Amino acid sequence: MTATLVRTEMVVCAEEDGSLYGFLPALPGAASDGRDLTELRERVAEAAQAMIGSLRRHGEPLPDFDLVPSAALLEGERVVE
Repeated sequence: MTATLVRTEMVVCAEEDGSLYGFLPALPGAASDGRDLTELRERVAEAAQAMIGSLRRHGEPLPDFDLVPSAALLEGERVVE
């Protein structure tokens, strides 16, 4: 099996306790939390790999990853990059 590099948009939200929550809109179910952006990216990437593996095992189509790569921290309605 060959690895495929995928870039997509990740939405990141700051929680009240200071942790971060992130998810991939293009891949429902690929979500996680982390203490900082580095940990969050690693955990969301792991969740995405697990979701893609599950889709492949069950013969489901993969989502279209035609999104611009970005990671933004949402503070209320303001976006901080």
